[in-house]
Amino acid sequence: MDRDDKYLSRIMFQNKIYSSDGQNFEDLFTKIMGFRHKDFRAVKPQGRLGDMKNDGYILDTGQFYQVYGPENISTSIENAISKLEDDFDGLINKWSAEVKIEEFYFVVNDKYKGAFVEVHKKIMKLQDIIDSLGESRKIKTGLIVARNLENLLFELNEDDIIAVVGLIPRTHSIYNVDYNCLNDVIQHILNLPSKNYIEEDLFVPDFNKKIEFNNLSKIIERRLDAAAINYGDVETYFKYQGDFLRNEIKNKFVDLYEESKEKIKEDEENYSDRRYMYILEKSMPKNSNNSVQQATECLMAFYFESCDIFEQHILEEVEK
Repeated sequence: MDRDDKYLSRIMFQNKIYSSDGQNFEDLFTKIMGFRHKDFRAVKPQGRLGDMKNDGYILDTGQFYQVYGPENISTSIENAISKLEDDFDGLINKWSAEVKIEEFYFVVNDKYKGAFVEVHKKIMKLQDIIDSLGESRKIKTGLIVARNLENLLFELNEDDIIAVVGLIPRTHSIYNVDYNCLNDVIQHILNLPSKNYIEEDLFVPDFNKKIEFNNLSKIIERRLDAAAINYGDVETYFKYQGDFLRNEIKNKFVDLYEESKEKIKEDEENYSDRRYMYILEKSMPKNSNNSVQQATECLMAFYFESCDIFEQHILEEVEK
């Protein structure tokens, strides 16, 4: 992986962290741990027994993990504290007779909000309780949050990282749009749910100004520049398909952009690049290859340049 690949991998992982609650977060954690430690065993709930206060463990080292993935850590921290104390005592009672518990880790999806002052104080309170529980039982304890899980991810090899985050867009790829792949992408996008119905002509802002206005990184800028080389090919494609299809795809992209704004707020880290990756991932059929991914980005670059996948209304005022 080069520097761009690692950056895009991180953006994709951040999107997974922000969208993973409950079981989805537990599945994400156990997947990373399964790659990180070959002896890691995930514990699945079994009827009335549940998971017996243990979501995963490494038997040889006596390391045990309990996972908590609330929708909003800011409003759920007290629940996390209550769950921690209950799970810790339950783990000791249910497992210590069978195995030696050396370490206990509480894994919390704080969605990278541990850096915010109000959340940071609560996270520190959670850490203090974990420390005191460990001291009373003479067990090493620790708290794992999103940034720690990200560090674990990037200790994996490239294939395992891709298995976790998905196909990574390669910035060094040479874009040459494949019409067969473009057809597949368009059919997938057409099947996405519709919300907006916009019929006005496409507005064409200055491409570079639009990138700057939307706070897109240099890495995403390079991708858009490379994909935009194929603007004429995509335009020719729509010329033979008709304006109806062109407008339908535009409406779908606008829907995806509005959806990304609802899910990814401006006060979140890398929000604009994360929105770009969100749209890209939603626009691709499942199990896509590099050619499909490139065709998707060529289509995105076409609409980025000619309409409002990203913001344009202020640019209109600036240019007057």
